[in-house]
Amino acid sequence: MKQWMRVLMWLGAVSISSPALAGDAALYGAVAPADSGFFRVINTTAGAVTVTFQGKSFALNSAECSEYAYVAPGNYTLNINDKPVALQVKTGGQQTVVWGDSGSKLLDDQPFDNKSKSRVALYNLTSAPVSLLTSKGQAVVGPVAAGQFSAREVNAIQVSFVVHDSQKAIYTTPQINL
Repeated sequence: MKQWMRVLMWLGAVSISSPALAGDAALYGAVAPADSGFFRVINTTAGAVTVTFQGKSFALNSAECSEYAYVAPGNYTLNINDKPVALQVKTGGQQTVVWGDSGSKLLDDQPFDNKSKSRVALYNLTSAPVSLLTSKGQAVVGPVAAGQFSAREVNAIQVSFVVHDSQKAIYTTPQINL
């Protein structure tokens, strides 16, 4: 998979998909019980995958991230293309399952509940450190080591971002309203 596609995964992590917003049922759907844990899946393969959990299935295209799902705390098995992935869900925890050509990697996300801000997260699914900058060169997140992620809360803003390795820009986003 091209390097810019791997760093593009951060886009799915902007606060719009945050499980903390689940309390506003009128705006965001069903309210998660207080003891829930959350998980989602990012597909980094070149093709679509099928994700099955508790009898429900959905497809994720290449470089696509699902929304968070919530469940009661416990041990679960998620199947991606009929391959089992173990989940250990904790109360209030958030996990991202990164599905790639060599299998899965589980990342523990940082819970986010500040409704007055947006969260920008950078998931570095490349093999070298990367940073997230504004288009004017101001540091937002990073540097983030290979295989890791980092996040930051920001005020409402309209901005475009640049994902940058230590030498050059890898990807530039269009203008985004946070």
